Amino acid sequence: MDDHETEIRIDERLSFQTLHGESLQVDVGTVSRVGSGPVRARLRVDYETWERAVELGCFHLDSVTERPSLSPGRQVELRVRLRTAVDATLPTDLSGVEQRLIGDDDSPDETTRPVDALRQTASWYATGILQTVGFPDGMESALGNGASASVGVDTRWDDFCAVADDRPAEVATYVTDYFDGEEWSYELVEAGIYEIELSLGDRGRFSLYVYADEEERVCSLYAVHPDSVPRGARADVTDLLASRNYELERGAFGLDPASGDVRYRLRLLPDEESFAEGFDRAVSAMSSVFDEIAEHVEEVTDHAGEVTDHADEVTDHADETLD
Repeated sequence: MDDHETEIRIDERLSFQTLHGESLQVDVGTVSRVGSGPVRARLRVDYETWERAVELGCFHLDSVTERPSLSPGRQVELRVRLRTAVDATLPTDLSGVEQRLIGDDDSPDETTRPVDALRQTASWYATGILQTVGFPDGMESALGNGASASVGVDTRWDDFCAVADDRPAEVATYVTDYFDGEEWSYELVEAGIYEIELSLGDRGRFSLYVYADEEERVCSLYAVHPDSVPRGARADVTDLLASRNYELERGAFGLDPASGDVRYRLRLLPDEESFAEGFDRAVSAMSSVFDEIAEHVEEVTDHAGEVTDHADEVTDHADETLD
């Protein structure tokens, strides 16, 4: 069994994203790996960030029932290990892990870039919680200036990780992994709901909303055509959508007769073999049909304009005749 440990020092303050879309500032000290085991890291956060991390259940702290009594005003050290499913996507060389972890924090579009799984708190399990404490002055003098000790606990995540890693990944992980693979920028609108913008070429863009329902373990896609359908074209567009729905394996288009909005809905089950393929088909269907609708509406609008122009000509001719 290979138990050789490799470790590199990072010493960088990085932003980690929670499942709620909130950013936490974390000092990354080292990353290490023992043999072929998962990547581990030593992180430090200030006490206020620690309290927020506990409140939000970051690093799976919501499942840690025994936490040490910590002192405000002092940093808290978290020893964490990476989720196996994420670890499997990493290079074996820790320098490659470092490069992916740090990324390009100076990029001007940092706020719109997809958040790498390494910078998501849900990808890491807190295996240890520690805090450095000082000694009383008299004891410190006897032990030497700067003497200190750490207090803390080892959580049970190392014991349970083998079981936890066998559980299905969070639905949100499937969603963000797909976005990252397509190199799409996205926004976490609220917990579990993501928004991306897709192009219709010269006809503009439309927003696609993706809801990762962890309780039901389903992913719901929802999109609305950027333009409402004029009343004169709604009957024809309804027929068009009925025809396209018949051709779809999954998902459905619908037209709101009151507003003229065209919507698309689809529910995907997050299994690795078909999720990306289903998402690809959905995006392709949305883009194709939305483009068809835009083209059809343009034709109807142009025809209506021609009818109006003709009516104006007839009116003008009648006025001339009366004169």
